[in-house]
Amino acid sequence: MSALRLSGIRHLYDSTLAVDGVDLALAAGELLSLVGPSGCGKSTLLRLIAGLEPLQAGEISIGEQVLERAGAAGVPPEARGVGMVFQDYALFPHLTVLQNVAFGLDRLPVQQRRAKALAALAQVGLESLAEANPSRLSGGQQQRVALARALAPGPRVMLLDEPFSGLDTRLRRQVRDETLHLLKDSGVTTLLVTHDPDEALFMADRVALMRAGRLVQTGSPAELYYRPNGPFAAEFFGEVNRIAGRALGGRVATALGEVAAESWPDGAEVEVLVRPEAITLLRQVEDDAAPALIGRVLAARLLGRSSLVHFELAVAGGNALHLHARVPGRFLPRADERFAVRLDSSQAFVFARRDT
Repeated sequence: MSALRLSGIRHLYDSTLAVDGVDLALAAGELLSLVGPSGCGKSTLLRLIAGLEPLQAGEISIGEQVLERAGAAGVPPEARGVGMVFQDYALFPHLTVLQNVAFGLDRLPVQQRRAKALAALAQVGLESLAEANPSRLSGGQQQRVALARALAPGPRVMLLDEPFSGLDTRLRRQVRDETLHLLKDSGVTTLLVTHDPDEALFMADRVALMRAGRLVQTGSPAELYYRPNGPFAAEFFGEVNRIAGRALGGRVATALGEVAAESWPDGAEVEVLVRPEAITLLRQVEDDAAPALIGRVLAARLLGRSSLVHFELAVAGGNALHLHARVPGRFLPRADERFAVRLDSSQAFVFARRDT
């Protein structure tokens, strides 16, 4: 049985369709990243699960309990067993850190409430700041307090709405790493909303990609990155080179070489999307028996952990093809240098050509 299940969820704001027929299920202890561009319906789904919006169509369940069914009274937000961390953390400025964490434990005796709040702060490493005012804390510390407050009541499901977006790049990496380990150690089923594809892949056991209110593709991070089901999914998780071609005999001939296209009929106008890291640039041909494609470097830029090389390939009867290759580490050849070009076809994806 699923720990969290959404069935046929549809939601409108006035005449705007925000969520359109979403079905999604999370296993117990699973961390699922719900990712997509701004305005695609991600946060609306979280608000519906939390009970902050009335359900217009469909059904929401946690375990065997139906939280809400369209047209019927739902379980109130405070009784759903759902913890939520908002984008702005929503800490109460007039309460101490400890009082913030204890806020959702008001049904417990005072001493038990304090002990449980301190235990939650210890989980996130902030017990020493229990009596501090939230205004004294850094952004990363405030995020951890919000997480401790959400975990303190022992929720059945945790919802995180863009929880790292307000942090700078270095701190964001550190805090999300700490959060990932904390959530997995706690065993709580978690739904994380983010617009950041790298964050979605890093955090998740499974990723659900949304667009215009609908789920586009759901699967493991490796499935979405290496087996995208369309151009939107391929481009959302990383830059691609685009090469037009035509299917023939289950293959597509491109300037980078042939790519498998078994499901396409002969003559179909297609587009081959190639990730930059699928292209290898070699200073000499490794296999003399194979004819080498020769690329001419246009520019090279260091991006820190990798280098991006702009190069062109001559195309018979047409203009040169401008492509990008991503190379690990420092690789900065001069303009006009020539390299043999090899393609890892496992990172080349064939889809219908957009203009057809």
